[in-house]
Amino acid sequence: MYKTRVFWATYSEIPSGWYIRPHSHDFFHLVYVKSGQLVYLANGNLYNLSKGNLILFPPGVVHETPKNAHTLSTIYEVKFYILDEELLKLCSSPRAFLFSNAPQFEHMLQYISHHWSLNGTHIADSIDSFLSAILHSMHITEDDVAHSVYIDTADYSVLTKKIISYIENNYMEPYRLEQLAATLEYNKNYICTAFRRDTGITIVDYLTFVRIRKVLRFLYNLDFDSDTKINMISQYVGYQNSSHFNRVFKSMTGLTPSQYVSAIVSRDPGRNPTKLAKYYEEKLGIHILPLSQSLKYMRGLKDAIGDDQQTPPNQG
Repeated sequence: MYKTRVFWATYSEIPSGWYIRPHSHDFFHLVYVKSGQLVYLANGNLYNLSKGNLILFPPGVVHETPKNAHTLSTIYEVKFYILDEELLKLCSSPRAFLFSNAPQFEHMLQYISHHWSLNGTHIADSIDSFLSAILHSMHITEDDVAHSVYIDTADYSVLTKKIISYIENNYMEPYRLEQLAATLEYNKNYICTAFRRDTGITIVDYLTFVRIRKVLRFLYNLDFDSDTKINMISQYVGYQNSSHFNRVFKSMTGLTPSQYVSAIVSRDPGRNPTKLAKYYEEKLGIHILPLSQSLKYMRGLKDAIGDDQQTPPNQG
C-alpha cells in the first residue's frame, strides 16, 4: 500500500520578478531550491529560500511569492496527497515547514520529477519510497542537534565539529581529503590528527558510519526488500559499486543489506515489530548518542535478530 500519491512533479526555472498570488490547496506542495533565491510569504510569515533549502506547504496553508522579491531560480516541485495516517499526522500543520539544509534530498527529487509521469510499478514504488523517506527524514531532523544529527559532539573541538558537519552535509559526494582541508583552511595532516584525537576513528571511518546510518534509516522506513531498490539507496548515499557497498554494510553491522531488510520487515498479519526493528528503534533510531555507543549498537544489529533471521547468509 502506497503512503503517498504524487499527481504532479517538475523541474522548472523561476524568472526574476515572477510571482504567485495568495492561494492554498487541498494537497501537499513541496518546493526545493536547486539554485538562486526564492521568497515565500505563508500565513503571515516570510521564508527566504536559497540553494539547498526545502519548504513544504500542507493543505490549507495560504502562500504566495511577493513581487520582485527573488532572483532567477531553479526548483524541484512535487504536489501530492498523503495516504498513510501516521505520515499524515506527522506532516499536517497550520504552517509551512522550512528546512534550511536539505541537499541530501536533491537526487531523490530529481528522480521523482523526471520519472513521475512514466508507467511501471517499479517507478511508482520508487517515487513513493523516496517521497516517504524525504518526509520522514525532514521531520526527524527538524529539531536538529548542533553540529551533528547523529552523535553527541559536546566534548569535541571546534575543528572536529566542523569536519563532522562537512561530512554530514556532503556524505553523498566522493570524498577527497584535499577538498575538505581546503574548505576548512587547515593542513590535511593536521585535520586527520585532530579528528582522530577527538573521536578515536579516522575521517573516512566517520564518513562510512554516516552513510550506513543513512541507509539503515531509509531501509527501516521504506518497507521493501528489493535488491534493486537497495542498490538505488546505496548509490544515493555515495556508493557506486554494489559489491563494495555490501562489504562495507556487512563490516559495519554484521549483516548484508538484504538480511537487514528481511529481519526488519514483520511477516505476521498484525505487523508486530520484529526483534531487529525493536532494537533499531530503542538503540539507534533517531537517537543522538556518543560515537562509541552508536558504533557499538550498529555492530550489535546482527546479534539483535535472535531467532528471527530468515534470510540465507549469502544473500545481498
